[in-house]
Amino acid sequence: MRLSPCATLLLPLALALGACGNKENPAQTTRTATADQAPACQHLLARGDAFKLPFGEVEVAAYEEGSLGSPWITASFVLKDFELRLTEAEVRDALATTLERIEKSCRQESAERARLFLYPAGAIAGQSSAWIARLEKDKGTDVDMRRHFLKDSRGDRYACLAEKEPGRSLDMGTRLPPVRQREIVGTWAKPEFGLTMSIERVGKKVYRVYRSAHCASGDRGERLRENADHFYVVDSSHGDYYQVQPSGELVIFDQEGRIDMMPVHFALHPIFGAE
Repeated sequence: MRLSPCATLLLPLALALGACGNKENPAQTTRTATADQAPACQHLLARGDAFKLPFGEVEVAAYEEGSLGSPWITASFVLKDFELRLTEAEVRDALATTLERIEKSCRQESAERARLFLYPAGAIAGQSSAWIARLEKDKGTDVDMRRHFLKDSRGDRYACLAEKEPGRSLDMGTRLPPVRQREIVGTWAKPEFGLTMSIERVGKKVYRVYRSAHCASGDRGERLRENADHFYVVDSSHGDYYQVQPSGELVIFDQEGRIDMMPVHFALHPIFGAE
């Protein structure tokens, strides 16, 4: 088929335009490459999610966000390993990592305020006072630490401070024989006041004993009534009792059910300077 003179003249122009149309726009190519390299935001955390940190795995026990003048987030994370004890540096790193994970999640605006809790395994977030650390982010970032919940590197489980204990309260309970003459059922970190609590047998009687970091503490105890694997608080109007769990933590009950828990503590006395 022969082309008309007009078609013959227009063909080179059409081929030239087609070639131009097939070339990529350098600016568009650059924008596409940049978008491909940009990290995608991650899904919003939800209760039951789990993710790994350098020391182990944590589970999201609670997650809530909202806006009251400024966007805010409250979240709780629970260790999954009952035997795991963290150093202060590991706790701070864990809270910083979880905050970073939250800030990288897909949302329309970043949270200006955040409150994050880290709990030991076995604690029920929102119901337990046994949190290891709490991070508060507002204009700055503050971390409250329960140091008697941290890893205890002491080799002597009887280690304590020998000097006089400042501000000691009135002695309460029954004076007990020297500690090495007692049978220690177990020792747990009490959430409040940086104390430990032990359950100890003296003969056929059982006592709960609270201790600070000082050796002078723990010379008296309050009587418990033992029944099978339950340790009842004598004269408690609410039927309070303790039960040691197979995983080691001490769970506190009353007549209505579970109240709280205490994680296992290595030594009789808390870490020196515990808060």
